[in-house]
Amino acid sequence: MEASEKLAEAKYFLTKMNESIDDRPVFKFNLSAFLSAGRSVTFYLKKEFNEWYTKKQVEIEKDLLLKFFNNKRVTVVHIKMIELRGHHEVTLHESVGISDSVTIELRDANGNLKQTGIYTSEPKPVSQEKTDESKITYRWFFTDFNDAETEIIPLCSKYIESLQTIVDEASKNV
Repeated sequence: MEASEKLAEAKYFLTKMNESIDDRPVFKFNLSAFLSAGRSVTFYLKKEFNEWYTKKQVEIEKDLLLKFFNNKRVTVVHIKMIELRGHHEVTLHESVGISDSVTIELRDANGNLKQTGIYTSEPKPVSQEKTDESKITYRWFFTDFNDAETEIIPLCSKYIESLQTIVDEASKNV
C-alpha cells in the first residue's frame, strides 16, 4: 500500500528531526519534508481507497490536529517557511574547593584586646573525576499552535499516530 510507504517516509523525517534538533536550519528542512510526507498519506489513501476515503474524509476534516498539520503543509509549500519558537536550556556542572576562616578575639571587661586567634580550614580537595558533562536541551514550538507549551516533536508524534490509525483502518475496510 503506497499510503503506508508515505507514512514510513513521514516517520523517517520525524527521526531526522530528532537527530537534527540542535541545528535549526536542518531541523526546519526535516520538518518541512515531514509535513509534505505526512500530508501525502491522505492523498494516497484517497487515490487507493477513494470510496472508503470519501466517507472518512468528513471525519478527518473535523480532526483539529490533522487540520493543523494540513494548514502547516499548505503554508510551507505555497506561502512561506515555517516559523518556530525555540527554548534552549544549558546545564553546567563545575566543582569548586571551599575553605573557611574564623577570627576569634578575646577581650577583657574594658574591651581591651587580650588575644587573637585565626582558625582556617584547609580546602577540601576537589574531585578530579569528571562530573556530568555540560548539556544543552533544545525544544522547538510552532508559533501558532493553540497550546504554546506543546513541543513540535511530541506533536508530530501524535500526528503520526493519527495517520497510522487512519491507514490501519483503510487497510481493514477494503
